Amino acid sequence: VDRSFQVGDRITVQGVDGGVEDLGFRSTRIRTLEDTLVTLPNSLLLTSSVDNWGRRSGRRFATGITVDYASSPEKIEDFCQKSSERLQHQAVPTRGVQVTASALNDFGIRLAVSLLIETYDPVMEAQVRHAVILEILRTAGECQLTLVYPSQRIVMS
Repeated sequence: VDRSFQVGDRITVQGVDGGVEDLGFRSTRIRTLEDTLVTLPNSLLLTSSVDNWGRRSGRRFATGITVDYASSPEKIEDFCQKSSERLQHQAVPTRGVQVTASALNDFGIRLAVSLLIETYDPVMEAQVRHAVILEILRTAGECQLTLVYPSQRIVMS
């Protein structure tokens, strides 16, 4: 039978998300992210849509920061350019790096960061995400951007 996954791949099928541990003749065992073991009959796998996370060419990571409206367009452009250049040269290869001013909201100017991390290893992915976030914060400080966040003020009389 033609299978779209193999042992070690992370798949999602019928609401079950996890790593394939065993491919048997009658069933497939999947270790979920909560560390439970789910056994699915292969007949179900043949008739269901299987999303194979392990066959991606990279792992998408998207995040962003919001900066103060007092930030000059020159500082924002400097941040976008420097961040883009630095994020393209991570220890683990990345591609499709985009750093852009993406929105004006109630709190400030939203700067979006998006990239593909070229790894299948979830531990390596977490390390790259960590490094990317720290690089964003360092670059924002270097470019003298003030980060803002949603807040509420309640006035009681």
